[in-house]
Amino acid sequence: MLNTLPGDSGVVIPDTRYTRTPDGFYIAYQVVGQGLIDFAWMPGFILGNVEVVWEHPLVEAFLGRFASIGRLIIHDRRGTGLSDRATSAPGLETRAIDLLAALIAAGSSRTVLIGGGEGGALAAFVAAGRPDLVSALVWWQAQPRSRWAQDYPWGATQEEVNSWLGEVERGWGTESFASAFVAKEAPSLRGDQSVIRWLARMQRHWVTPGSAVELARIWYETDIRDVLPSISVPTLILDREGLATEEQAFTSSLIPAAERVVIPGNDAPPWAGDQESLISAVLRFLQIERSATDHNRVLATVLFTDMWTQRLTQPPSATIAGKPYLPPTTIGLERLSPGTRVARSILLGMACSQRSTGQREPCAVPRRWLSRSTTLVSRFAQAATPAKLSSSGRR
Repeated sequence: MLNTLPGDSGVVIPDTRYTRTPDGFYIAYQVVGQGLIDFAWMPGFILGNVEVVWEHPLVEAFLGRFASIGRLIIHDRRGTGLSDRATSAPGLETRAIDLLAALIAAGSSRTVLIGGGEGGALAAFVAAGRPDLVSALVWWQAQPRSRWAQDYPWGATQEEVNSWLGEVERGWGTESFASAFVAKEAPSLRGDQSVIRWLARMQRHWVTPGSAVELARIWYETDIRDVLPSISVPTLILDREGLATEEQAFTSSLIPAAERVVIPGNDAPPWAGDQESLISAVLRFLQIERSATDHNRVLATVLFTDMWTQRLTQPPSATIAGKPYLPPTTIGLERLSPGTRVARSILLGMACSQRSTGQREPCAVPRRWLSRSTTLVSRFAQAATPAKLSSSGRR
């Protein structure tokens, strides 16, 4: 059953679907649109709930643009939104398992990952660990960590961390908290009551105040700098002029061949302000050309490895940057064994490093999750059988 949303984008939203992770959690996800290229969007900390997120016309228009180009995949991480509750807030490697489960359930074999804030860190983490499933990375307002350190001067101090966590606990889900957030992070929408009401409602439908604090605390403990040099997929670091800092330039320098683009504006949410310049920058980076007569058809491709090109069963239907694009229906994913090659590298970069200060910095994911993550990935490998991975019958 399909639901047509109000607004001008013409987006038709399918019902929320569920897929089960190898460790038994049901993850809510949606697949919107049709086309040759798949996008997966991971928003930052403040957004959640795959259904409520569509309720504001600005976000509907933003997501609808990607859905008009190809297929857009969104999901709720476990413990949030419409997904199963969890005994503890999910860490980065658990979130990677959730994302991969949603992508496989959607039949996506090569995906452009788009994320901002902590969602961008997740996208970068998965891009580094699973380049066979990721065609490109678009990282909005790139932050590999969010907490201050001697070798990372752009992060929040402990005093700032404590202050923000207190604000979240006291104000989460209220219009006053949402209003303050909009005024600071999206100045072009300052005082917009429709945005404020929607944002407060979405917070209440995403997580409780206590869970919001725990999710924020996990983000402050996360550091993926050691992972970034391993990213081999095409990467775009995207900022707005009023927000661009040395932090994004530094992050870009850690990723081989990353491209950094700064667009006009000073709104942190990508759906606020000038959406067109942002989306145009993404399309230029991916070298996607739209037909002048049919805006819903796209000639597009992303880089495929030899593993995919060996399975070509019909002539390429499109190209990007002169390279053939293989629609998922022509790719035989049965070549992936259900063993370690399916789950390889998902824990890349998790080891803690000893810094020059002699103090142990946060791991790529907090240490208390490391022992459990090995079990999760092992289960994921066992569950990812050729039958489940086959994309011969896309949904």
